Amino acid sequence: MGLLRYRETGRVLTEKEFRYETRKRRPQTVPAQGLLTEVFLDSEGIDPVLNSPGSGEVTGAEQLNGKWFTTRS
Repeated sequence: MGLLRYRETGRVLTEKEFRYETRKRRPQTVPAQGLLTEVFLDSEGIDPVLNSPGSGEVTGAEQLNGKWFTTRS
């Protein structure tokens, strides 16, 4: 999983940044690297940001049909 988006604030961050910020809770409640599930993310108020097709630099995220996708330049 690449990017994550907090629903409440709209902040987008990488899984690595999320793990750094929640490091005091691990390993008790945060699943292992690469194993974040939609159920866990939903309980944290976070949406996964899926990679959109195409090339170019990632410039943000946009919602399409209830899911979040990266936007590219």
